[in-house]
Amino acid sequence: EIKKLQVDAQGTLWIGTREGDLISRNTGRFDFEHKDPEIPSSRLRGVVASRTNAVILSSISGWLFYGQAENGTNRWTTLKPPGAHPGSCPVADDDGVIWYIRNNLRLGRIRDQSVELLNTAPGLKDQRIYALAKDSAGQIWVGTPKELARWDGTNFVEQRLPNGQSLLNVRRIVAAPDGGRSE
Repeated sequence: EIKKLQVDAQGTLWIGTREGDLISRNTGRFDFEHKDPEIPSSRLRGVVASRTNAVILSSISGWLFYGQAENGTNRWTTLKPPGAHPGSCPVADDDGVIWYIRNNLRLGRIRDQSVELLNTAPGLKDQRIYALAKDSAGQIWVGTPKELARWDGTNFVEQRLPNGQSLLNVRRIVAAPDGGRSE
């Protein structure tokens, strides 16, 4: 039974089934990609990142699946980020760093499969992360009980409304496909 359909930046259709199978469709054919009976709840949640010869997918249980194209097929490796919150979908920034929300509502980052647990994320007024998103410009955004903030490469910077007010208790962030900018 099909549970999730996602299309990556390369135009590949990714199909996740109730049983945890992962199937792709590209160049006019379906390919069975991955199934691991050792990983519970490996059902597809979303596409974290994709490049010409690689894709990173996330599951509903917080696992990450790295697919690297080799000899006409994908070689898969898996990573279970420590303490990954199952209700959160990880995002990847333009440098390939994967950001995720942990069970304790703190951030985690993965760079080249090396994990960094951020108990104190620089620049934030409140360290509890309720929402995480990447916009169409590749910027990372977080929502906390006290602010909406954007990662500038070094620190999180609070974003304010045009009248100067802070956005408080941000629980969800939805990035508009066009960047959602208004003049």
